[in-house]
Amino acid sequence: MTDQDHAFTTLLNSREVGALCQLPREEFPGFALRDYARFDTDPPPGQPHDPVTLGRVLDGGQPVGHSYVMERRDLTKHGLIVGVTGAGKTTTVFSLLDQLYAQGKGTPFLVIEPAKTEYRLLLKAGGRFPDLRIYTLGDERSAPFRLNPFAFAIGDAQHRIHVQTHIDFLKAVFNAAFVLYAPMPYVLETCLHEIYTDKGWDLATGVNLRLPLAQQGSEADWPVFPTLSDLYHKVEEVVDRLGYEERIEMDVKAGLKARIGSLRLGGKGFMLDSAHSLPMADLLAHPTVLEMASIGNEDEKAFILGLLLTALYEHHIIQQQMAPAPTNDLVHLTVLEEAHRLLKNVPTEVDTESANTRGQAVETFTNMLSEIRAYGEGVLIAEQIPTKLAPDAIKNTNLKIVHRLLAG
Repeated sequence: MTDQDHAFTTLLNSREVGALCQLPREEFPGFALRDYARFDTDPPPGQPHDPVTLGRVLDGGQPVGHSYVMERRDLTKHGLIVGVTGAGKTTTVFSLLDQLYAQGKGTPFLVIEPAKTEYRLLLKAGGRFPDLRIYTLGDERSAPFRLNPFAFAIGDAQHRIHVQTHIDFLKAVFNAAFVLYAPMPYVLETCLHEIYTDKGWDLATGVNLRLPLAQQGSEADWPVFPTLSDLYHKVEEVVDRLGYEERIEMDVKAGLKARIGSLRLGGKGFMLDSAHSLPMADLLAHPTVLEMASIGNEDEKAFILGLLLTALYEHHIIQQQMAPAPTNDLVHLTVLEEAHRLLKNVPTEVDTESANTRGQAVETFTNMLSEIRAYGEGVLIAEQIPTKLAPDAIKNTNLKIVHRLLAG
């Protein structure tokens, strides 16, 4: 036996030899490194009664043979889907909508799409969404939309949103969408009160005194709601009466009239400066997509998004008043694409020097999201950069699906 026969023998055991054979911990030409994270692969115990499949479970990039499912009614606890462009957010939402509506569940949905027109592809889904409705907000050439900011939900003479409550929501919408400097918020509040009073509304009782008793509850059929034009012309009247010094008076008039006036122009004007709105009940009864690609201004998109969320919230309140029936089931699903336009990550604290109107308004809408689940409404928020969202909006979501991210 020669020395070559024992060239690879050693007194070390395999564990000790393995300690000497370390792979590189840093990249060098020809040798790439990639971080790899292990996740749980065993689903929670128990079988959902009414399952919704989120996807197949993989381990090391290989399927393990089962899918991850959740209870359908758990979508009322809301969900957050994040990821960069092209990471699969829209595909994930398509899959959920298909399971909730097209596969026999019949749960209607409302998609609010601020920037793109991707959800039109549902029309080509092999007839799985035959009664899908698509509205092009701000574009009168296709499927125009009507939304009077000052109209509010009325069920009948006894069941209605109080006019003062709707005014408070309108203040939140304006403050969340536009930058308003003092004393603009206070002037705006005065104008809102007066345009309703001018139309015959009693702000104490919430009843329109100009309508006969027999017509109470059918206000939507009569021109009793103010319009944006009423608010625009009211600004100058109120500012003149309040008696600010000339420089402040000019700034307040110019600031408020510029913001309100921009909403009255072109297709936006046809949509928002209208005496009537499309009934929210009709929008929620069918699968519906609202496209805002024709509206380029971010503040105006936030304004419309706030109005839609307010109308949705008020509608559910009235439905619960008229037919009180606590439900844990999913009745309707709303998808908010790029919700940071309204639910911005801004401070909510108020100091002694100034009022944080935008932060308080964002807090109002995050509270709406947390409360709306009691009415069987689920909300899915799709976002590219989650740090742009208000922290409370993220905390209010039970389901979180994270695709590839480049930023926090």
